[in-house]
Amino acid sequence: MITESYEKFIDKLIEMTQEKMIEWEINEYKELVYKSSKATITISKEFDHNKELEYIHFSFYSLNQKAASEFKIHNLEVGYEKMEYLYELASASAINVEKEIEDFLAEIQG
Repeated sequence: MITESYEKFIDKLIEMTQEKMIEWEINEYKELVYKSSKATITISKEFDHNKELEYIHFSFYSLNQKAASEFKIHNLEVGYEKMEYLYELASASAINVEKEIEDFLAEIQG
């Protein structure tokens, strides 16, 4: 479950990603990352084959506090769909999917 304070924060991250105010990257661990001058956010996804659950891991690392706040949510928990949506938006941002699609279509259309 996502706490109330994180839920508002996640909503704002979704909004800012949709409006292209936040541009995500992919790091060497295949995590989606957003870095600002005050904090670093990472989002990753994993599947536990033994439990047959998919997890999204969210981490907020405060550069001022030099500390992280993290949570993990699985696909049967309330709030997972919101986190999955943020993950999908961040993933599309990280690979600049709109430009990639545009370039691909331009190439195949000649």
